[in-house]
Amino acid sequence: CLTPWVASTLAVLSGCAVTPIVPGSSREAPLAARALQCLKRAITYKQNAVVRVEAVEALESSPEAEARPWIRSGLLDEHPGVRFAACVAIGVLRDRGAEIGVRLRLDDENASVRVACL
Repeated sequence: CLTPWVASTLAVLSGCAVTPIVPGSSREAPLAARALQCLKRAITYKQNAVVRVEAVEALESSPEAEARPWIRSGLLDEHPGVRFAACVAIGVLRDRGAEIGVRLRLDDENASVRVACL
C-alpha cells in the first residue's frame, strides 16, 4: 500500500510529462475555441454570479471579436457584480458597440455599476 506522498513522488519520477501547447501552433486553435465555448456557457450560469463575473473578466482578455456580445450581455444580468464587470470590460476594450447598453446602466440601482459606467 502506497502512501499519498510515495505515490505522488513516484508519479513525478516516472516522467509524466505534458507536451506544452506553443502559441500559434495548430494545437492552440481548437483549445482556444473550446475555452471560448466554456466561457460562453459560464456567462449564462444562473446558479452562481461569481462564475458569471469570472467569465466576463476572462472574456475581456479574449482576442476574439465573438466574445464582445457575450460581455455586453452581462450589462443585463440580475446581479450587480456581473453588470459592474461587464462595464469595466467594455471600457477596457473600448467597445463602441456597447455604448447604448452602458448608457442604460448610468441609471443602475447599484452605485458601483454607475461608477463603472463612467
